[in-house]
Amino acid sequence: MSNQPSVSFVPSLYHFQPVCQALIHDGAAQANAIFCKQLKALPGLADGLSEQDRIKILHRLNQSLYHFILFHWKLSLHELCEEMENTAFSLPCQCELENAAQQMICAYCTELSRRSCGNQYISRAADYIEQHMSGDLSLPRVASHVFVCSAYLSELFPACTGKKFCEYVAYRRIERAKELLRTTRFSVQEISQQCGFGSSSYFSCVFSKHTGLSPRSYRTFHADACSSA
Repeated sequence: MSNQPSVSFVPSLYHFQPVCQALIHDGAAQANAIFCKQLKALPGLADGLSEQDRIKILHRLNQSLYHFILFHWKLSLHELCEEMENTAFSLPCQCELENAAQQMICAYCTELSRRSCGNQYISRAADYIEQHMSGDLSLPRVASHVFVCSAYLSELFPACTGKKFCEYVAYRRIERAKELLRTTRFSVQEISQQCGFGSSSYFSCVFSKHTGLSPRSYRTFHADACSSA
């Protein structure tokens, strides 16, 4: 029986951080080159990797890329991760391993680039929303100010923030209102106007729905909390 260690116990099989770092900083080509170098260093490669080993390598690479991007970029590419996971179980032979890994790395690079571009639009849209809280924050208006079509911006918001556009605007308006209620002596009517709600009755209805308290009750609660601190 061979004393050569199983691929399952080779540390480099669990250490794809250099590949992930190269993907972020240097692009897909460099990341793929590093992967191939790590692969060639695996014991048992000359004798041929088992199907189980090939699946394990791609699975580890996929999970490493997904979690590295999630941790460093706060982006959850879960759909791509699931798609790539299926790739790991469809390798007919060892010669396909490098090609499959290259396709996986390129797929993550492409999606990361697409999301990064999208994040720039989201960042500009968020800045516009913060600066124009009292005005019209309809999707078409915000989209026109960040120079992107409404449909695309509508897709980007849930992908990048976890909230639909209208939900995000409502959330930011409520957060601004909460801040003003805690830190200023503006009336409820003034705060409703500054936060873009129009009437104080509509503002009170929306605020209560989100916080479980009326604006006046919220202000009183926090004033009492501060005085007793």
